[in-house]
Amino acid sequence: MAAIWKTMTPYQLLEVGEKASGEEIKRAWELQRIAWHPDRFPAVYASDVTERFTAIKNAYETLSNPALRKRLDLGLGVGEESAEGAPAEAIQFELPEQHNPDCWKRLAKWAKDEDKLSGKSRFFAYSVADKYLEKSRALSQAQLNWAKNIWTEAIREGFDPGADE
Repeated sequence: MAAIWKTMTPYQLLEVGEKASGEEIKRAWELQRIAWHPDRFPAVYASDVTERFTAIKNAYETLSNPALRKRLDLGLGVGEESAEGAPAEAIQFELPEQHNPDCWKRLAKWAKDEDKLSGKSRFFAYSVADKYLEKSRALSQAQLNWAKNIWTEAIREGFDPGADE
């Protein structure tokens, strides 16, 4: 069974909210660093504690870097791309209309006009159209999951993917 902390977001690892300031993130990092430093544990736990300590360190590096934090907040993921900058894996949508960039742009416009979804979700819906469908970049698994959630929420809120403008 995988450890629960391995599925945590950087915010959860540092035990801070998404609106935490840089100072709060730094303080949380200092507390977690002290609590989870490998030297504080018996050798029998060394590999597990070292792995968690590394994850906490990576979480701090992500949240303390404004560009990486913004990518994380937008659901674009951090470290999901290869060294060449190409997405890690090409994953496809299930429905034909989800492959249409104009449909995603209409979804983003509808969400803004109707004041539905969050600002991040509206921005990501437009990004799906622009960056991933029109420019033929592949979505990572995390991005695909978020896009599917946005799509499902928009349909539940009343968006009609088949309607013409």
